[in-house]
Amino acid sequence: MPNLTLAISEELLKKARRYAAEQSTSVNALIRAYLEELVDRDNRLDEATRELLELSETYGGRLEPWSRNDLYDL
Repeated sequence: MPNLTLAISEELLKKARRYAAEQSTSVNALIRAYLEELVDRDNRLDEATRELLELSETYGGRLEPWSRNDLYDL
């Protein structure tokens, strides 16, 4: 696995180490998990956008009007 070097303040590193210890993990694992979450969130947003565009094309941007009763049936 490749290594990554970060430049952060000594104070931030101390806080990160303390937090990691409280979570029974390492700073390395915290950063890895954060980056995985960040990338995954971006991928989910891209996928949701694609799905929305597909739906928009399917319905031609037109939605059927809803009545008040229709909304309560949901």
